[in-house]
Amino acid sequence: MKHIDRGSHWKGSGASLEEVATVEHEGHIIAPQALVRSGNLHYGFKSSGLSPSSVSSPANAGFKATTIATGTFTEIDVFNESTKDSLPTGFDGNVWLSLQKTKGKSDLYVQSNTWRAANPLTGAIASTGWHTHPGHSLIIVTAGTLTEYEGSDCTKHVYTFVPGQPAPTLIDPGHGHVHLIRNEGTVPASSVAVQLVPYDPAKQNRRIDAPAPENCPNIN
Repeated sequence: MKHIDRGSHWKGSGASLEEVATVEHEGHIIAPQALVRSGNLHYGFKSSGLSPSSVSSPANAGFKATTIATGTFTEIDVFNESTKDSLPTGFDGNVWLSLQKTKGKSDLYVQSNTWRAANPLTGAIASTGWHTHPGHSLIIVTAGTLTEYEGSDCTKHVYTFVPGQPAPTLIDPGHGHVHLIRNEGTVPASSVAVQLVPYDPAKQNRRIDAPAPENCPNIN
């Protein structure tokens, strides 16, 4: 199985658990620190060489990240499958698969994130600042409108929460994927994120600030 870039989709192809639990990267077979698959899911292994000390675009005062809960897990190796006969009515497809496999201990974080509304007088925009994570994040937008910018090409994605409709979701593959999320709207915005990263006794590695990309100079 080849490396799948962000934006690609993985679908069941009859591969065994052993086959999907490893990934070929630059000619080497490796076991990823954290590999999650559930329906269509994204992940990446591209490393940017960033470190916690490479701080040049930190979050600004309009953004606040609060850790709701955190815990440490030993190695995870779980697989679940539901076929057509057991899937709920309205499910799009004939099979649902979920695989989570890690090597080494992991820290799981549940994060509550809030962004102030854009200030019409000063033009100030609440932002996470450019950053990455050593593991992946599953994010649910719970209020307002959030705009994500990709560090690789400054591509913009807009996620708007509408009461009574399914909440927007996004997946951050982490591990060198640099991005920024900010609130360009007129009302406050919020999200909840679940993040799995390598175990750190000091609990300092959940987020790694990153330099502002040269191809996205006016976004911070």
